[in-house]
Amino acid sequence: MARLPATAPAPNLSALVVEATSRPATTKSQKMVNQATTTAKALQASPDNAWSRFNDWIVTNWGTLLLNFGSLCTLAAFTRTDVLELRSLSATGSTCNAVYHAFQQSSNWWSVIWPGIFASVNGYFITKILEERNATVHLSEQQEKIYVEYFMPHGITPKQFEKVEAKADVLRIPKDNFIIRKNVTTLKHVYLVVDGTTTASILGRHLSSHSVSSNHKKDIAKPGGDTGRWIGEMVFLDRMWEKEQERARRASLPKTATASIQVDPERQQEEQVTPSTKSEQQPAFAEAPTTKASRILNAGGEVEDSPTAIYSIVATKDCVVWRWSFDDMEKLMSTSTDMRGALTRAMTSAVVGKVVNMTFSRAKLPQWTAWLRDWNRDDGAQVQLKRIQTMPEESRIVSKETSEAS
Repeated sequence: MARLPATAPAPNLSALVVEATSRPATTKSQKMVNQATTTAKALQASPDNAWSRFNDWIVTNWGTLLLNFGSLCTLAAFTRTDVLELRSLSATGSTCNAVYHAFQQSSNWWSVIWPGIFASVNGYFITKILEERNATVHLSEQQEKIYVEYFMPHGITPKQFEKVEAKADVLRIPKDNFIIRKNVTTLKHVYLVVDGTTTASILGRHLSSHSVSSNHKKDIAKPGGDTGRWIGEMVFLDRMWEKEQERARRASLPKTATASIQVDPERQQEEQVTPSTKSEQQPAFAEAPTTKASRILNAGGEVEDSPTAIYSIVATKDCVVWRWSFDDMEKLMSTSTDMRGALTRAMTSAVVGKVVNMTFSRAKLPQWTAWLRDWNRDDGAQVQLKRIQTMPEESRIVSKETSEAS
């Protein structure tokens, strides 16, 4: 009886692959090797394996990612001009820095505390800015009219308007009374005519650019707008600029030079008295153009001006005027950067409008009026023409021959 052969063992695929690669490759065996290699690589690069490796990398390097993200936020904060965006990005960067150091085993706790303090301070001011920008304020009909017409176009929020109104003194000026008077009123306040009409004049001449012609914007024909509503804003802006320049100059000086600038009270009183004495000795024609009655030094050595009005403004109807002292206006502008920018835009807009209105009003003047204005002014150059009677040409020739003969 024939004996059946034993069952052959299962072939080893790895050995076959190695054997196939070690032998001289035929066309069919080479294709099998390539297919096996491609299949193995596809199994290793499956989506599940790639996602798991990505998760492992995130878990391992989350601290580095968080620290770099916080650094990018801090860098972006220095590129922003809006205060809210700047503080928000800075607070985010400080928070990321604090969290990173908090989970480091060898980290010092001071590296966690200080970023936390920075983030807390920024968060406090962020809430104040949001409250100032988005707070709900209840205004009466008259308050809403004033806000919409004179403050809202320049970016002042209702909350800021509430602060501005709280600092204002409300004056009621009867008809035909002076609001400011030439060479009498010392300009230490900023005025806003919220109701009524006024007329401004200098040396008997009407200043339409500094007057309020109507209570309704649609009735105003001035190209620069009804800019006479604001009074004293140019003096205030000039004074604020000079004070800031003086502070910057003093900050740039050495301490020894700064100490030498301090003025004692006796000398300060002399500085206050001396300019008034000098002004009496000046000729009359120099008093009209000047706007500064005296320049004094305060206790800090800063220069302060006490200007007087160079033109008069009279109420042609009963007027309601809001008034702020220069110090109160500076305090308002120092409350926030938004408040400073908005109030500066409001007053600068009035200054630009006055220049535009003055330019257009002068362009419409006839030539004889311009000549009359120059004739009234005595601070310019004067040219006098004198006609010299000369001899006729023949007489000059005869006289020349006579002189040569003699």
